[in-house]
Amino acid sequence: MPNIPSKVSSRFNKALKTFANVLENAKSRDVNENDTVRIVWDMLDEIFGYDKYNDITSEYAIRGTYCDLAIKDGNDIRYLIECKAIDTELKSNHLRQAVDYAAREGVSWAILTNGIKWEVYKIIFTKPMDFKLVFELDFLNDDVKDSKFIDRVYLLSKEAINKSAIEAYDEERQLINKHTISAILQSDETIKAIRKQLNYLSKDVSIYSIEPELIKEIIINEIIKRELVDNQQVKAVFKKLQRLSKKKSKVKNEKNEEISDEETLDGIEDIKTDINNQESEETSGVIEDIKTDVNNQETEKNELTEEVDVQELGTNNISETKDFNDKE
Repeated sequence: MPNIPSKVSSRFNKALKTFANVLENAKSRDVNENDTVRIVWDMLDEIFGYDKYNDITSEYAIRGTYCDLAIKDGNDIRYLIECKAIDTELKSNHLRQAVDYAAREGVSWAILTNGIKWEVYKIIFTKPMDFKLVFELDFLNDDVKDSKFIDRVYLLSKEAINKSAIEAYDEERQLINKHTISAILQSDETIKAIRKQLNYLSKDVSIYSIEPELIKEIIINEIIKRELVDNQQVKAVFKKLQRLSKKKSKVKNEKNEEISDEETLDGIEDIKTDINNQESEETSGVIEDIKTDVNNQETEKNELTEEVDVQELGTNNISETKDFNDKE
């Protein structure tokens, strides 16, 4: 659920106490519709945090007809509000007028209220137009200190508009319902999971000996209500699950292929590296051999030079001896 800022929580606590007394008093006096509209306007300001001069309007015309109130977010209308007298029981024909208002302008949300009870509806843009109750608030009969009540008040607040909190809540609510869970129970993934658990319970039973159709038959005939087996909403969710399962398998296969390709490329790179290393080693060996040969040749050259020097020294000694003898 939403993380409500402490400043907003403080505003809720203070304003809810104030309007509990206001609504009780108005109910006891059986105020008319116009007076109820004024109370709702003040509630939007003091509880929900809307600026009464900029965010709320009563002059919003739709095909020549004015709705009671509208909540704006900049230039966009976010909620259309139909108000009834405080002691009026809210009925579907009241809602139909609010939905018609919303549908004509492409507004996704409508609120029907008598000040005490607030019903929040999502408009479904189909042919014919439809609507669904998302949640409701009762400012006199609900526990206004309960966290669920506070969370729902926050969903209608100005602070929640920019976060699209009510849209997120509606999406979550669509997932967690009897139709979705019924479809999941009938899905192939659930059947596989049940087969595995049955195998764990008895090691003597092979998972392959347990027929998936038998498990599905028990789920459909003995666990799920018949109304949730042939239900169109359940079938729609079931088809979506099948599409997602196929998509998941396709992605998994493509990923495995990519891994295989990467392994092949890695193998090729390893071979290249080995070849390069081998060539490098061979080149280094050849260079070392050349260096050795050059060093050996230089050593031999030096030895020959020394021999020549010795021979020249011997020749010079002989010549000097001969010259000495000739002088004598």
